[in-house]
Amino acid sequence: MILDFVEVENFRNLSGKIVWGPGLNIIHGNNGQGKTNWLEAIYLLSRTKSFRTQRLQESIRFGQESAFVAGRVFSGDNLQRDLRITLRENTNDLGLVELQNQLAPWNQQLVSLAAEIHEARVDYTERLNSELERSLFEPAELHIRYSSSLDGKGDLNNYEALLSERLQLRLPAEASAGRALLGPHRDDLAVRLSGRELRVFGSSGQQRSALLLLDLAAISVYNSWHNDRPLFLVDDVDAELDEKRIRRLLEYLEGRTQTFITTSKRSHLEGFLSKANVHEIVEGEAVQAELHRSTFSAAATD
Repeated sequence: MILDFVEVENFRNLSGKIVWGPGLNIIHGNNGQGKTNWLEAIYLLSRTKSFRTQRLQESIRFGQESAFVAGRVFSGDNLQRDLRITLRENTNDLGLVELQNQLAPWNQQLVSLAAEIHEARVDYTERLNSELERSLFEPAELHIRYSSSLDGKGDLNNYEALLSERLQLRLPAEASAGRALLGPHRDDLAVRLSGRELRVFGSSGQQRSALLLLDLAAISVYNSWHNDRPLFLVDDVDAELDEKRIRRLLEYLEGRTQTFITTSKRSHLEGFLSKANVHEIVEGEAVQAELHRSTFSAAATD
């Protein structure tokens, strides 16, 4: 899949249109100019939601009543899709369904569907484990495990019966809380590095590296299923990764997927500028590519 362009109006501080390259796309600029906003626009176009807020109205430029994000993607045998999302101030968010006196029929559906979700997630986790590029950043052993909220509560091999039993036990608590307290929505992914829980013992750099390895594994699994590759977005790539890890990451991604990264630093990316599609963001707008390449290259050699 290739994202051809993104055009925006009144989406945060952004305006205008950016035409992307099929390989590495570097979104450069000083802090506060809108680099992450362009990534958010791409994410919104592909997922119809934001990675920054649950209330999409918050992304409409202050003082405006609406905003839009549009783009075009190519996939497979020159299949073209034009996408557009319009946001309005008066759009209502989806509310939670009140469960109070209707838990029994809801729980019956939850048990059946949760068993399918649990089985699919366990399988997906095993696939991710098999695709992990564990030596990309450092020789440490990385392992992931699907952690069910029902771990230690009974036989997970008979997940449907176990969940049904636990839901019955927690029925008074769920009625009081007004929400589902058991099910796959309470599960998590356990990540261990060299036998230790990464969330507790890992440094911020190790955690960021592990997250990127999981993303890369997800790309490989997606490709094996669909014979296609999703877009890969990395915000503020130099925040937790040193120059060596950035170089190894970009070398690994070359020729594998269309990549979009943001950075406020130039030194870590000098070796990739000549083969990247580079955009500088100034007050939400992208500087023209040809002008930017010349000034960017000159500045990099100062």
